[in-house]
Amino acid sequence: MISWNGEKLFTDNNFQFGAISFTTFSKKTNKQIRFGVYANKEFFGWFIIPILGLNWKLNDSNSVFGLLPGRFTYEHKWNSKLYSGLNFRAPLNSYRINSQQYITLYDNQLSLFLDYYISKPICLTIEPGWSVFKKIRNTTTENNYKINETNRVDGAFIKLSAAYRFKL
Repeated sequence: MISWNGEKLFTDNNFQFGAISFTTFSKKTNKQIRFGVYANKEFFGWFIIPILGLNWKLNDSNSVFGLLPGRFTYEHKWNSKLYSGLNFRAPLNSYRINSQQYITLYDNQLSLFLDYYISKPICLTIEPGWSVFKKIRNTTTENNYKINETNRVDGAFIKLSAAYRFKL
């Protein structure tokens, strides 16, 4: 995968390259376990981490799924149009400001969500939550020395979204 995380379009040092690879083991049709590795060339260097996943349908209404350490979800199906649950996400991103400066965002998000399907593939979501241990690190390189300043910014958030989804 390729992403652009910079202030200016199409410059050499604004693109990041990454990949994810995992394998799935399943002894039962309702439970799958995944192992793998995630790698991404962030602006601070290579970020490589093992991943562990689970996709478990507990019963007709409840399931848990995700790939840790990045994301994990508990979902409850109320009916064919309404789902709710709990989310954990731990995004890590770096953004280039200029050739000598970048920002790295570390976050841990805990949230509740409510999904409403207005039609089979179209979903509206409201997701209130809280960021914990969130850090924003500003790194400047001067004369081959890195200077880091870190701010901690925990707090509430709310996400509203619309998505085109399909269930596997």
